[in-house]
Amino acid sequence: MTNEITALFLAVYFTVVAVFYLFRLNMTATQKVFNGRALSMEWLGQWTFKVFQWVIWAICVARVFYPSIDRWLWVFEGLHNALVNMAGLATLLVGTVGVVWAHFALGASWSSGVNANGNQALIETGIYHYSRNPIFISVMLCQLGFFLLLPSLFSLICLSLGCFFIIRQVAVEERFLSQRFGAAYQQYQSATPRWI
Repeated sequence: MTNEITALFLAVYFTVVAVFYLFRLNMTATQKVFNGRALSMEWLGQWTFKVFQWVIWAICVARVFYPSIDRWLWVFEGLHNALVNMAGLATLLVGTVGVVWAHFALGASWSSGVNANGNQALIETGIYHYSRNPIFISVMLCQLGFFLLLPSLFSLICLSLGCFFIIRQVAVEERFLSQRFGAAYQQYQSATPRWI
C-alpha cells in the first residue's frame, strides 16, 4: 500500500472506531465507563487509553493533509513497505472483527473498566467460551496492526503502553470477577484460557 492510501485508510478507520465507541457509549442511559479509583493503575490506564485514542485519531487525520508529520513520528523506514503494511492491514482487520464480536457477545453487560454494580451474570458462551479476554486480545491485535501500518516510534509507544495497561487491567478484572462469582469464576478460569 502506498503512503497516501495507508494514511487515508488509517484516518477513515480511526474515525469509524471513534463513531462506534461514541455510539456504543450512548446506546443506553446507563454509565459504561468506569475509571477506577483516582490515581490508581486502573485509572491511569483508562485515561492513557482515552488520550491515546484521540491523539491517534488526530494524527491519522492530520497525516492525510500533512504527510510531513511522519518525520515527527520517527517512522522506521526499514519496516515501511508493502509486505509489512499488508500484514498490518490483516492484523488490524482481524482485531477489529474480534472487538466487535466480543462487544456484542457481552451485549448490555459491556463496560469499560470494572463496574462494581454491573451485570450479575458471568458470560461464558460465544467467543468467551474460547478466551476469557477476547476484547483485550483483539485490541492488542489492532494496536499491532496499527504499528505495522505506521511503523514508527509513536505507534511503538502506543503498542507498548497499550499492552502494558491491558495486562494490568486483566489482573484487576480477574480479581474482581473472582470475588464476585467465586467458585463459578474459578471453574471458568480452569476451563477457558486467559488469552487463547
